[in-house]
Amino acid sequence: MSQTSEVTSTGYEILREAARRDLQIYTNKMANQMKKKNKRPNKYEVGDLVRISIPKIDRSGTDCPKLPCKIIKMTENNQYLLGTKFGIINILLFTWRN
Repeated sequence: MSQTSEVTSTGYEILREAARRDLQIYTNKMANQMKKKNKRPNKYEVGDLVRISIPKIDRSGTDCPKLPCKIIKMTENNQYLLGTKFGIINILLFTWRN
């Protein structure tokens, strides 16, 4: 009977170790996924293509939520003048990330 007790506790230890290992793998994958989101460039060059979000109040249900733009001019303090196929946007885009 003591042998059965040892087998059961060993079986539980194996399951716990497997669960701990799988949880660590999952945690590492999620951490890598979160780091990938922060790898977008903070500074853009003239001629780069970017997408800006359009607020829901300014678009209808069939409009795209993002507007493709091209950087036409870069000013100081990371501000950019954007152009679209419809014309130049009068507001300068400011990048928040450092």
